[in-house]
Amino acid sequence: MIEQFLLNQRKGELAQSEVKKLRESGKIEYMGEFTAPAPAAAAPAAASAAPAAAPAAATESAVDKGLSGLK
Repeated sequence: MIEQFLLNQRKGELAQSEVKKLRESGKIEYMGEFTAPAPAAAAPAAASAAPAAAPAAATESAVDKGLSGLK
């Protein structure tokens, strides 16, 4: 049991070091609707806060639709 414990502990340490290495070398690239807006388009979007509420409402209804199948 001790040998198995030490083996599992070593595997966990190796996995953690690999994840740390991947996070340091990884690059996140946002695509689609998650990309940053162009600098010229950012100024008008920041001026009006009302349109920002509409996507949130659409997302909530999509989440509700997805969760309705779990009930």
